[in-house]
Amino acid sequence: MVASNMKKIFIIYATAGEGHKMAAVAIKTAFNELAPKDTQIELIDALEHTDNFFKSSYPAIYLFMVTYIPTIWGFFYYWLDAKWFYPLLKLVRRIVNTVHGRTLEKFLTESQPDVIVATHFLASEVAAELKRKNKIRSKLITCVTDFRMHSFWFAENTDCFYVGFEETKIDLTKKWRFTPDRIRIFGMPISPKFELVKNREAIQDSLGLAKGLFTVFVTSGGFGVGPILALVKSLIRMNMPIQILVVCGHNEKLRDQINKLTAYPASAGSRYRDNLQLTATVKTFGFIDYMDELMSVSDVIVTKTGGLICSEAIAKGLPLIITAPIPGQETRNAKLLLKHKAALKLKRPRQIKKIIQNIYSNQKETSLLFEMRENIKSIRVQNSALNIARAVTEAANGRVCQGN
Repeated sequence: MVASNMKKIFIIYATAGEGHKMAAVAIKTAFNELAPKDTQIELIDALEHTDNFFKSSYPAIYLFMVTYIPTIWGFFYYWLDAKWFYPLLKLVRRIVNTVHGRTLEKFLTESQPDVIVATHFLASEVAAELKRKNKIRSKLITCVTDFRMHSFWFAENTDCFYVGFEETKIDLTKKWRFTPDRIRIFGMPISPKFELVKNREAIQDSLGLAKGLFTVFVTSGGFGVGPILALVKSLIRMNMPIQILVVCGHNEKLRDQINKLTAYPASAGSRYRDNLQLTATVKTFGFIDYMDELMSVSDVIVTKTGGLICSEAIAKGLPLIITAPIPGQETRNAKLLLKHKAALKLKRPRQIKKIIQNIYSNQKETSLLFEMRENIKSIRVQNSALNIARAVTEAANGRVCQGN
């Protein structure tokens, strides 16, 4: 039983991709480090408080669209972000969330948390509506886990927005006329372990990795979507002594394909058979919880532009090569990284050969790789999750948002 004077803080995410959940987990981990007195912290999946159809279809529809019809997803993403369309979008969201989210509404109403921290817009919309109806007294903090703002993230009655970049704050103030002093720039909430400096050789020993090789880290989020197989094929065909680390996430089929490719070169197909020489060392991984260690031993990362994976790389000072961003939020993430010259972009997987060859042959302090590392420092915000946890603790004690 919770004491009447104990503060309750709910960190709510939705399992539509791993990023929203990992952001919430990072904030919870930071709270564990702070250990605020007389405070109950709960980590909650909003979808667990919706009906079975919505819980199963919500992530499935998103994954289907971004995997098989990304252009259509991108069209709707930009169309729904038009401000003139927002009144209709707001109405449709309210109807959908009312029909499927009654359990979530009841849960929040009965629990009456002091602060709700939402790392996904579903919880933001539901909580904002309950605040409008005076059914909850909670302070609502929306932690935007995309690099740029979208209409989905905006909900009236939000007390404060925590954002990653100055550009996100500008989106809120210019488009939505949101009060600047109710916006705080904290960077993306990532696990504090990504900000630790770790011993490269010790990690190489523990994971059985080769030492002294230029290391390329290839990943594509928790679901392992994107042109990873084509990228690995291109890297192998470079016939260079490099090490390739490939995280396939939950995509075991992809992992099997890469393992077969590297074990049996002929399986790459006749067009590759003659030129394929395994001078590269390739090691695959499934869904893991030590991405920080792989980043620590890598020289460059090749990835899609999910907000969290890119933020983790930024925290590590790891130059990015971005590939196949999903039209919409990932395209916007990519544009921001390219604007700050913290990343290079691939239009086609085979272009990876030229980029890696250029980087590999020139690793001096005047090189492109060195410049990218310096540019990353200009957009890196340290201790993001810890600073968010401190600010949320202040909000629980009545000091809701002291903007920066």
